[in-house]
Amino acid sequence: MTRGTHLFRLPPELRGPTERLKVLLQADERDEVTIGTVLREVHKRLPHSNFLGWLDAELPITHARALRYIAVAAKVRGR
Repeated sequence: MTRGTHLFRLPPELRGPTERLKVLLQADERDEVTIGTVLREVHKRLPHSNFLGWLDAELPITHARALRYIAVAAKVRGR
């Protein structure tokens, strides 16, 4: 499947976090903790099994990269 062609309906309450992630990912110096924290927030708010579809449709990162960001945030924040 080509990135961005997955049919995914973004819940309105996730538009803000999604746009924030797009800006954070384009920054010259990425704040990995913030990115991981927002990714985890979105993951928790999406219905079960929808995270990969959302990620594929909305962000230019792989699932593995997203999990690394989440792990960094969890480690730094002690969760």
